[in-house]
Amino acid sequence: MPERALSLGKASKGLSRNMSLQASVSFKDVTVEFTREEWHQMDSAQRTLYRDVMLEIYSHLVSVETLARRVHP
Repeated sequence: MPERALSLGKASKGLSRNMSLQASVSFKDVTVEFTREEWHQMDSAQRTLYRDVMLEIYSHLVSVETLARRVHP
């Protein structure tokens, strides 16, 4: 996925008019990594929560990328 970051202005002015590319951000920039030992120390609920949060972050980044491609083809 290309690395992009968007700055969103006030929603009342219209989303596409207030977006500007500022800096790169990647999935790795916004994730938390655990060592194998740390991962094994987590219980099932903690691992499930981690997975759900990582999927949500990924979903948000994909949405931003999709929107960025429409605004800045």
